[in-house]
Amino acid sequence: MAIQVRTGYIAGCRGLVITQLTATGAMPPTPVRYGIRTAQAVEEEREYAEGERITQRGGDRVLAQREAEDVLIAINLTFRNARIDARAVEIIAGGTVRLSAGNVVGYDAPLISAQGTRLPFLTEVFAENYLGQSVLQGFIRLTYPLCFGRMPTQSFADNEWASPEFEVRVRENPALALPAVRWEFVDALPMELT
Repeated sequence: MAIQVRTGYIAGCRGLVITQLTATGAMPPTPVRYGIRTAQAVEEEREYAEGERITQRGGDRVLAQREAEDVLIAINLTFRNARIDARAVEIIAGGTVRLSAGNVVGYDAPLISAQGTRLPFLTEVFAENYLGQSVLQGFIRLTYPLCFGRMPTQSFADNEWASPEFEVRVRENPALALPAVRWEFVDALPMELT
């Protein structure tokens, strides 16, 4: 039997890397990876198609029963970012980043007519893996291969920081032959997060 050599004591959120995919979910010839270094938290909720249960009764008792397995059909991610990041919103929700002299000066949300043509993206989430006693052993990378996002929600209040919150729906990606989620231990963060 294989042995897991990493402890698997996971803490924190070190960031996300998102990569725009083609309309079919395939990786483009020259993929552009974008790092979100200020992600504060990522929450995952799994969505299942519940298996059907069939029971055969006779008289006053159960004679036979068959139950199909539940099937994972999607994962819903919610993540908060510590800052408004126009490029991240553009990749996740569509729309257009406004530039002036090469600098980001704003963002325009997608028109209703353009919202059905958003491109999917791949998301990688990185968290710290500890050996114990506060000794960093590396990181864990969770990969979500086919993501569709929404405009972030945020609130503004006196004496409080605004933290945009994103909702992302994840599916398995047939174009890349990847399941809805996979994870692996890695030694270092990617350059987009350093």
